[in-house]
Amino acid sequence: PRRWLRRVCWIAVALTCVTVVCTVSRGGFLTMCLIGLLIFNKVKRSILPWIVVGVMAAVVPFVLPEDVKERLATLKDPEEESSAAGRLYAWKVGLKMVQQNPFFGVGFEGFISNFRRYDPIRARPTGVKSIRVAHNTYVQVWAELGTFALICFFGMLISSLLSLRRTRKRTLARGGPRWILDYANLIEVSLLGFMFGANFLNRAHFDLMYHLVALSLVLSFIAKDELAKLTPAPEVPRPAFGPAPQPAYAPLA
Repeated sequence: PRRWLRRVCWIAVALTCVTVVCTVSRGGFLTMCLIGLLIFNKVKRSILPWIVVGVMAAVVPFVLPEDVKERLATLKDPEEESSAAGRLYAWKVGLKMVQQNPFFGVGFEGFISNFRRYDPIRARPTGVKSIRVAHNTYVQVWAELGTFALICFFGMLISSLLSLRRTRKRTLARGGPRWILDYANLIEVSLLGFMFGANFLNRAHFDLMYHLVALSLVLSFIAKDELAKLTPAPEVPRPAFGPAPQPAYAPLA
């Protein structure tokens, strides 16, 4: 309800976007674009956000610094640029670790210490310098902890998304408060953003992601308690033919 606080949050979002661009991170830029589309897709009550997206898409290419444009241009041919090629090579080395240690990996946080064993310099592409990290969260988990751990990691993320979906579905069916839907959308977009950005960075130990997973479960229990406060209206008698009418729900006075 405090307008000034909402405006401060919007300013923080805008400054965060500027910060991501200034890092010249290609993965960060792509993730930011995806999150922006997900957010605007959630805002279906107005056409204004889509107008803003169109204006930004038309203006941003002209205001980006030249070094940022040159960096993003390497996305067309990632194997031709040393940094991107190094990431692709790091993934190959991580998969070598998986091939030789498919069940338990090379050990927790063991990717860096074991990299040299699976990184023959003579096999490294020209222009690719020494790489020591996975540059991919899923490759990192798989190489360090094995196949079963990767399955658990994906299961944790997917089950969180399904929990948020169920929470949103129940809230809509029961006519629950709007803030539950907002929180479910917020956590869902954040998790999807992490899952997409994790393809470019090794963030298996990023604590905020685990907070979001926990919040998805906490929200389901809070929503269950809030929806329990709603009581159904008197039942409508079922007609002789056709489906039974759905009961309406109304909040307690």
